[in-house]
Amino acid sequence: MSASGWTRVVTWALLPLTVAACAAPMSCSLVGCSSGATVDLTSLKTRPALWGSTAHVCVQAVCRDQQVTGREDVISVDLGLNSTTPASVPTDAPVTVTLTLVKGAAELLRASVTTTLTRTAPNGEACGPICYSAELRLTGSTLVPVA
Repeated sequence: MSASGWTRVVTWALLPLTVAACAAPMSCSLVGCSSGATVDLTSLKTRPALWGSTAHVCVQAVCRDQQVTGREDVISVDLGLNSTTPASVPTDAPVTVTLTLVKGAAELLRASVTTTLTRTAPNGEACGPICYSAELRLTGSTLVPVA
């Protein structure tokens, strides 16, 4: 048998093994993630005039309130985005994040920034979950996206 004939025999002999390997179930890790925006409030620890206020953080229309005590470091807004629920905020376009500090009827601070959610797939795109997040920091009176 010629060399090209042996090549054909070996190729046809190995083909079922190659197909079987491709048809094997994919192994996925079980790393989880959650979608949300986190605002670093560390700068409020040195601003006691703002303690006792309420931090109101919104990503588009999804909001969360938290009391400012001077001890907290972050406030997180769960966006509830996963592969089984409809998106409550856009995942493919910039979103607006707004932080408002209110004490009684007085608005003490309002900061807003437009940012893009970062897509993560800790187990790979095919396995899920797919999550979207943004990290921001309050610097002075400005919200700044953290790279």
